[in-house]
Amino acid sequence: MGANATNEAMAMKTKMMRRFRDDQRGNVALMFGLSLVPMVAAAGAVVDYSLASNIRAKLQSGLDAGALSAAKDFTVLSNDAIKARVVTYMPELPPAQFTTAPDVSVLAGDPNIISVIASACVKPVFNSVAVGVNLCVEARADVKRPVENYLEVALVLDNSGSMSGSKMDSAKTAAKSFTDTLFTNVTNPEKVKISVVPFTLTVNAGSGMNTLTDPNLDRIGQSSIHWENLLPTGVLPPADVTSRFSLYQQLGETWKGCLEIRPGAWGLNDAAPIPGVGDSLFVPMFAPDEPGPRAAGSVRQALLNPQLTGATYGVSNSYLNDDGGETITYNPTTGVETSSTRAACTAPVSANFALPFSSPTTSWQDKNWLNRSTANICKYNLVGTSGGASGRKSIASTGGTTNGAARGPNYACNARPLQRLTATKSNVINNINAMAADGNTNILEGLMWGWRTISPNAPFGDGRAYNWDSATAVGPGSQIINRKFIVLMTDGDNAWNSNSNPNGSIYSPFGYYRNSRLQTGTNSGNATTIMNTKTLEACTNIKALRDKDNNEAVKIFTIGYSVPGAAISAAGLALLKDCASTEGGQKLYYTASNAAELNTVFANIAALLGKLSITR
Repeated sequence: MGANATNEAMAMKTKMMRRFRDDQRGNVALMFGLSLVPMVAAAGAVVDYSLASNIRAKLQSGLDAGALSAAKDFTVLSNDAIKARVVTYMPELPPAQFTTAPDVSVLAGDPNIISVIASACVKPVFNSVAVGVNLCVEARADVKRPVENYLEVALVLDNSGSMSGSKMDSAKTAAKSFTDTLFTNVTNPEKVKISVVPFTLTVNAGSGMNTLTDPNLDRIGQSSIHWENLLPTGVLPPADVTSRFSLYQQLGETWKGCLEIRPGAWGLNDAAPIPGVGDSLFVPMFAPDEPGPRAAGSVRQALLNPQLTGATYGVSNSYLNDDGGETITYNPTTGVETSSTRAACTAPVSANFALPFSSPTTSWQDKNWLNRSTANICKYNLVGTSGGASGRKSIASTGGTTNGAARGPNYACNARPLQRLTATKSNVINNINAMAADGNTNILEGLMWGWRTISPNAPFGDGRAYNWDSATAVGPGSQIINRKFIVLMTDGDNAWNSNSNPNGSIYSPFGYYRNSRLQTGTNSGNATTIMNTKTLEACTNIKALRDKDNNEAVKIFTIGYSVPGAAISAAGLALLKDCASTEGGQKLYYTASNAAELNTVFANIAALLGKLSITR
């Protein structure tokens, strides 16, 4: 058909339709009237369905809001409680619009997903015209419960002497800012807990331990190291000396809280002490009196010992005369000693220790150095009189200092007591503010006690179990992730000062070099390397722990505060890097060379903790 013919046909159809429309004859009007009924019904149905759709949208909006509200409540809600919560979000609509009022149901299924459904039946507006049933609408919302993140963080901070001045100030500022960040907008006291572990050569871990009843402490001399450096091997203490605590009492001194490393593998794990297993218990640190007369006011003693090739030895911690028990008279007002008479000390029989020392300033020079150090334990029994009253005379005020450390049984126990895991921000801030620089650097003991503060095991037991499951601990349906972190910061290498005497070193939680507690043959040339090796073993033990999902239960962050002019050695930095955990293929290891960089490092770690806490 040609184009003209097509146009003509279309024009004719249009003309016929106009005639049908304009025709006034009865049969045409009737036909149009009949067609109007379904047209109106159809239009009414559109209105009814539009109403139903609008109501469904309102139900969906209320349902979404209610389900989100229920999911955001960290307390695990029952189905009835979820329904009650959702109902409060349902829209207020005129009752006349419903033949069935909105109803909310909670669906069974995944306990970590809140699934709710709301339904209602709508009364059609044009029901009298369009014959049919009521229109029912339904809305559903599925909301995953948000994961609540519990954090347990051990701040292990170097307080050694090299941290003095501006470095300590910057470390405090960075650590407090870190703490502020973690506690920001935290209302749930279970969400964030932090411990603070300052370390020097020692860690003061004894705060909160009762020396008389704490089962974690070796109170009756069971450990294989308990009498080391105090008695010859195989010799029992006097009947009135049951433990190192007895010696503290006899000296009139108070144990400050430092502990010695546990022997063997016990020293590199967080296993709880076991009653009756001596080496599992924690031995209170007791620095022995080193040979020579009491060194009040002097820094070091030169000891001439003909029996040992005429060597002249330096001592750091001579706070008593060697011949044993002493009767002291001192001015009750000033405390100044006015007289001192030496009593004979009943000592174990040995070739080099056969007689009491009648003249403490001369006779001791003829005796074996090590015997003078260990054989005469009765010298710790100081009995004094003051104004006629019997009492104990403290040696702390008269013992003097060596390299800033007060002589006495608490020698080198100069770190601020650690703060156990706490949910109170002010406790953390106050303990950071109280830190002060002093002494050597013992990264191993800092790390070990940081680990123990977040451990579920004694001596503290403050941390949740490594395989902690919120569904078991809190209740079915809960979804809480508990993550443990250690943030270790140091400005130097492991350090344990040597000394020019048969002990080989100053006293530490490892005893002396000659005790070889960490490794046989410890000396001034290898002490740091040995400490590094043992520190890395501890790091490996920590990272081997697994949570319920077989993920690393404790993540270790390390920070080397390596300042120009006082830089950490390459070996020290390698230790920190090797110790750190790995996340996303990257070591959680950082360095900072100034205060601004240190603050940035702590800020970055704080930000990363939040991300890691929800990573599975």
